[in-house]
Amino acid sequence: MGNYGQTSKTSYLLKSDGMNKPQIVAELQAKIDSHSARAKVSCLKPGDVLAIVDSREQTPLDLAPLRTTPGTLDTGDYSISGLEHVVRIERKSLGDLVACVGRERERFEREVMRLIAYPVRVLLIESTWQEIELGGWRGDVTTNQVIGSLLGWIASGLQVDLCGDHRR
Repeated sequence: MGNYGQTSKTSYLLKSDGMNKPQIVAELQAKIDSHSARAKVSCLKPGDVLAIVDSREQTPLDLAPLRTTPGTLDTGDYSISGLEHVVRIERKSLGDLVACVGRERERFEREVMRLIAYPVRVLLIESTWQEIELGGWRGDVTTNQVIGSLLGWIASGLQVDLCGDHRR
């Protein structure tokens, strides 16, 4: 026997949401398309990604197995082709970082503000916490100033990653 006279959950939802069958079909199709798009992205292989390396980058990282191409980026040293409006990475050696905390502070603060405008932004430091804590660099910049600056940038929304030296 059928369930004539009973209201199915689907018809209840149709009535309560004010949606008709074509609207539900369209909504379900959109969800399926969205899931398919995510599935395609998850199938990307590293060789499918084209990283943009700013042409002014003096010691570019070896990003293998990603493919790379030189380009001009207004902010940062690295991005991803097709996602330039989303992803920016700024690389700094320990010496560069110390200079950015000291004599180049104003310029670098403007750079940080531009980086923060991107949804995915990273300050990649070629050093470790241990090296920073030891100090040992020339000049007037103290270990506490470097650590304080890094923590301040993190608090402002900039992801900071310490990756060791340039070879790692």
